Amino acid sequence: MDSIRFRSASVEDAAEISALGRRTFHDTFVGKSFYTAELIDDYTSRAFAVDRVAEQISDSSNRFFLLVESTEAMGETNLGYAKLVQRAPEPQVVARVTGPSIYLDKFYIDRPFHHRGLGSVLLQHVRRECTQLGAEWMWLSVWEHNVQAQRFYERNEFLRVGEWDWPWEACGKSYVDCDWLMVGPVQPKRS
Repeated sequence: MDSIRFRSASVEDAAEISALGRRTFHDTFVGKSFYTAELIDDYTSRAFAVDRVAEQISDSSNRFFLLVESTEAMGETNLGYAKLVQRAPEPQVVARVTGPSIYLDKFYIDRPFHHRGLGSVLLQHVRRECTQLGAEWMWLSVWEHNVQAQRFYERNEFLRVGEWDWPWEACGKSYVDCDWLMVGPVQPKRS
C-alpha cells in the first residue's frame, strides 16, 4: 500500500469524480430491489453531472478526497472517493452524540478495487480529516438494503440511530428510499 495516497479534490477533478460517482453508484445499486440500469443511469446523469460536481467541490462546506494509487505500469488510478459536508446533523444524530459532528455524504471504492482493505484505508484518512475540522463524530445514511455497507460501518464502530427518507427522481418518476442514519466516532476505540 506504499503506492496509495490521498489528495483533496479540486474543480479540475470534477470530471473524474463525476465518472467515478456514476460508476460506483451504478455498481452498488443496479440489480438490487427495483433498481434497473435505466433508472440508475438516468439518476446519476444528473446527480453526478460534471458541472454539478464542480459546483459542490467549489462549495466551502464540502470536502472531497480521492484515494489514488500510483504505479509505474498504470500511472495514477483513482480507486475511490469520499465527500464530507459540514451541515447541521439530523435530530436522531443530535439525540445520540455530544460534541461536533460532520456528515459523510459519499464514500465509495471503485468495484475493481474491492476486497483490498481500501475502504478501511479511506475511512482512516477521512477520520483524520474530520479531526482537523474539529469534529468528534461522523454521521451518514446508508440504504436499508445495502447490507454490505451497513456491516462495514458497524465494523468501524458506527451505530444505527434512526432512518430518513431519501427522495430521488429518475425517468420522469419520483421515488423515496429508506436510509439508515448511522453515527460513529472520529476517534474509534479500536485501532
